[in-house]
Amino acid sequence: MQIVDLINQLNARDIRLWVEQDQLRFNAPKGALTDTLLADLRAHKTDLVEFLQSAQAANQQRNELPIVDYSTPQPLSYPQARIWLIDTLTPNNPALHLQSFFEMRGALDAQALEDTLNTIIDRHGILRSAYINTTEGIRQKIIDNPGLKLSRVNVDANITDAETLIQHLNKNNGEGKPLKTDEPTFNLENGEVCWARLFCLSNNHYLLQCCIHHIATDGWSMPLIATEIAELYPIIAEHTRTQANGQTHEEKQTLIAEAALRVLPPLSHQYADFAHWQHAQPADKSALSFWHQALEGTSNLALPPMSARAPSNHNHNNNIAAGQSLLVSIDATRTKALNQLAQQQGATLFMVLKALFSTLLYRTCQQTRFCIGTPVAGRAASQLEPMVGCFINLLPLVAQNAPNQTFNALLEQTKNHCQQALAHQQLSFEALVQSLQRPPSTDTTPIFQALFALQNVPFDQATQLPGLRINAIEAPVTGALYDLSLLANEWQDSIQLSFNYKTARISQPVMQRWADAFIRLLDQVLANPHCQIDHLRLLSNDEQTWQSTPAETHFNAPRHTRWQGQSLAGLFTDRCHKTPDAIALQTDTTTITYAELDRRSATLAQNLQQALDALPSDEQPAKQPRLAIRLKRSEWLVTTILACSRVGICYVPFEASYPTARLIKMADIADIDAVLEDDNDAPPIQGLAPRTLFLNDLIAPVKSDTTLNSRYGGPLHNLIFTSGSTGDPKGVMVPESAIVNRLMWMQEYLATNPKDRILQKTPYSFDVSVWEIWLPLISGATCVIAKDGGHQDAEYLATLINQAEITTCHFVPSMLAVLTRHLAQSATPEMPSLQHLVCSGETLTFPQVQETSAQLPNTQIHNLYGPTEAAIDVTFHPVDSSTQATAIGTPVDNCELYVLDQHLQPLPKGCVGDIAIGGVQLASGYTNRSDLTADHFIDNPFNSGEKLYLTGDKGLFSESGELVYYGRDDRQVKINGFRVELEDIEKSINACPTVRQAAVIRHTLPSGLHQLVGYLQWHKGTSGKNATSGSETEKIDALKTWLGDQLPSWMLPQRWIAIDHWPLTTSGKLDLKSLPRVDSDISQPAYVAPRNAIETTLAEIWQEVLDIKQVGIYDDFFALGGHSLLAANAWVQVQARFDVNIALIELFQQPTIATIARAIQQALQDAEIKRKMSITGELSDDDEEITL
Repeated sequence: MQIVDLINQLNARDIRLWVEQDQLRFNAPKGALTDTLLADLRAHKTDLVEFLQSAQAANQQRNELPIVDYSTPQPLSYPQARIWLIDTLTPNNPALHLQSFFEMRGALDAQALEDTLNTIIDRHGILRSAYINTTEGIRQKIIDNPGLKLSRVNVDANITDAETLIQHLNKNNGEGKPLKTDEPTFNLENGEVCWARLFCLSNNHYLLQCCIHHIATDGWSMPLIATEIAELYPIIAEHTRTQANGQTHEEKQTLIAEAALRVLPPLSHQYADFAHWQHAQPADKSALSFWHQALEGTSNLALPPMSARAPSNHNHNNNIAAGQSLLVSIDATRTKALNQLAQQQGATLFMVLKALFSTLLYRTCQQTRFCIGTPVAGRAASQLEPMVGCFINLLPLVAQNAPNQTFNALLEQTKNHCQQALAHQQLSFEALVQSLQRPPSTDTTPIFQALFALQNVPFDQATQLPGLRINAIEAPVTGALYDLSLLANEWQDSIQLSFNYKTARISQPVMQRWADAFIRLLDQVLANPHCQIDHLRLLSNDEQTWQSTPAETHFNAPRHTRWQGQSLAGLFTDRCHKTPDAIALQTDTTTITYAELDRRSATLAQNLQQALDALPSDEQPAKQPRLAIRLKRSEWLVTTILACSRVGICYVPFEASYPTARLIKMADIADIDAVLEDDNDAPPIQGLAPRTLFLNDLIAPVKSDTTLNSRYGGPLHNLIFTSGSTGDPKGVMVPESAIVNRLMWMQEYLATNPKDRILQKTPYSFDVSVWEIWLPLISGATCVIAKDGGHQDAEYLATLINQAEITTCHFVPSMLAVLTRHLAQSATPEMPSLQHLVCSGETLTFPQVQETSAQLPNTQIHNLYGPTEAAIDVTFHPVDSSTQATAIGTPVDNCELYVLDQHLQPLPKGCVGDIAIGGVQLASGYTNRSDLTADHFIDNPFNSGEKLYLTGDKGLFSESGELVYYGRDDRQVKINGFRVELEDIEKSINACPTVRQAAVIRHTLPSGLHQLVGYLQWHKGTSGKNATSGSETEKIDALKTWLGDQLPSWMLPQRWIAIDHWPLTTSGKLDLKSLPRVDSDISQPAYVAPRNAIETTLAEIWQEVLDIKQVGIYDDFFALGGHSLLAANAWVQVQARFDVNIALIELFQQPTIATIARAIQQALQDAEIKRKMSITGELSDDDEEITL
């Protein structure tokens, strides 16, 4: 056994070892030292003594704290540097303001209390340290006590208790606040790092509010300060009461200091000594090696996406630190059971709760390997124990989840990870981050985004002083340093959980569900610790049934049988009998009545039957015939599809434009019996089918008395090919019953009637064409057929919709953008006839809805969703242009949808999961691909005896209970450890007023690294909010700045390409594969030398900070090896050299010399304009453009 492993086992059981006079000593809780461990102690006694003595000697050497010269500036400690950076990037960050509240009852001497606080400031130099810019970067320097003034505040008479007052203080000084005072502020440059206010609630009833900047304190220091207040106040109050008046301030302070020494011994060191010592420590290569290996393969935690949060119409960066908390109590029974489980597994309560927390994150975020941070005191030397300061260190604990893992196995793994991490806790978190060289983020913590801590803080513990009773009250959470923190506090026989979260990352309803799910997981684990964590239920019974059990008030409605037994041919012929003279089909050149279409389709159906019957016996279909249709769009194409339906032939669309090789592959997969060609003069393609039929031969009158019937009797309406992930086409077998359900639902939903005129423009190889053809024909409406190829001509379509008085049509969002742009630039009327605009096939963005509604104000937009494998569409959402919701809505009749995790467990609202579909519209599978069919069409766990289709699409349920589409698996990528949804980025870019449309891809660099590339199409407006004047670089810079307020930095594209026109597929969708090529060498931009004095100075600063010889103006600071702290050093020098106020965040968002130089030039220009205006009072025309 390794000695370190044995010591880790002992530590896990709180068994302490030490050496005394060369003898091994130990202290163990009752029952902790098992017979096995005792035998191991005896067997390895000598090795343990040597190890502990060696470690003690090393620690003594490491823990020797030299005393520095306090009159000179000293470096910031690693934790301080991180906090200073956060404070600079997000000024007035409430998460950095550590507050304490003390309710006081009795005869309070306010002056003595103020003297007490100043005495503590005098005692701890960190509480009176200034943070100054030097040529070596930010430094701290102990200064004379600036003198804390205890603000006295009288409270409105309506507020009589401390808790109510604290709630009012937590309202961020908003309107209606009952206090006529502003919250004090910090000034780090002047050493003002703490403040205090005393509120008078009534006679002898007070509330003391103390606030200290995190750069000067931490969670371990705050109780220390409270203790010192309790010990010093009585002495100072007694001194104030007994001493005669007339003393000078200096005499008074001297006497107070002497009195303080009687209760508190002087400190041997100050925090500056620790900071200096920390920087002097040599690099711990062993610890670095351990952490690099431990963190291999981890990725940043993907918390709920933006669409699951409240609408974000506020500034992203200004609110990134805003936080809230949610409290949950674990009762005594559960607490006892948790401790028993920990003892049984040789673990601790911390490990059990951390394993539960990682289970919650694994199940809700669906990530198998990530990190959860935890704080440790970081006070390695005994001299640091009585000191106030920011010593906290962070440990990233790896959470690793595996398929079929039991909770006991996870707990054992958690125990091992914790033990190993604690053994290497001496390495500072900041040093680890720098060594990993991960790109910095201004929005979230590197390495981990969730934190867990267990503490033992007494609740409602009052301190009784002479004549005064002090009761500490927990401070409310107003800010959050981490995206999500779970703080567990064990006291007496219960545990209180505090879920603290950034409101810019997680919504309150989502957090409430997660907290409820945590308790639900806890109960299941306590009931059976051997349970598989993949099978634990996240949802309550109500949440589970809302999604999985059909009901009128649930997401999935009960099924009905109103349309059961209907056939397409029967629905069509019924219409022919009711309105024989109505126009059924209309093209650019002809119209056809229902009676004529009935006659033509019947003739063609009989001739098709005869042609198939005439095949040699070895070529005749032994099943439902499959006829490949290779026709141009015309009235005869529609007639052929009708004819196939009338005799039970399954038609297979073969676009004439498809390459021959693809058609041959499709024919082979589909087992085609015959192919119907358009022109008998053109040579047929060899190998498509056993027999080629020609349309001209089949439209002649029937020569015999063959009776029209559906004797083939097959279930399929058509077989439509879709593109597979491997590039091979997949043939989807679509039953006629599925099509009937889809059409009858749409007829009811849109109230389609004989007065409607529906546009058929989608190529018939795409499923949307099915409803464009059949919906009018079963409703007595007119099907208006666009010319062949007309579906990609916006001008033609706009004219056709107006002239043909179209009432209903379909557009893929990409083609819709082309149409709306045409309408905006042309004199085409507003299409007054168009009542319903149906969109599907791609994500419909809110800007597109706004743009379309502006052009078509009287048209209702419908957002539909569905795969070919579920008969075109299975959800619908009537879009309201006044809201930002672009949901895909709720299910159509007789269909059910679910959002599931990888183990088919329903997920809570707000969590992204896999969209699965059940119901009557499912396809029969993929023809001749039983393997794919088995993978995607699985047994339905919610409806026995039926199938469930796994779409591969991602989605979530919104708070309002609608389904929101969230992209596909293949559009979810990793960028430098961050999991990114490309469609989430596109939504934000599309919301920018200057952008018409955007697309984002992940590009792989020659180095193997990845970066995001954004493609842009600008608005062509010349004024107003959509103006896009300026150079391409200026427009992109403006867009970057705008996005910086909307997106975390890791979601910002690093490369931008502007295009004029989008490449579209034949169905009108955006063709990502045909976007302009990204240069392969963009990872190594050509060196461009500085062009002016500003760029030259910046290059000098960067070269010095990065310690490299040459930097070009377009080189990325972080790609050159820069990290957050080096960026801060560079920023300090920029401020000093140019005497301008440039926000540090600009360096993070636009890390090139060229962009920073432009910002500096603009700042200098603005300063010069202000200077001239202050002299003259006005600005001349010549001064409007100052050249520097």
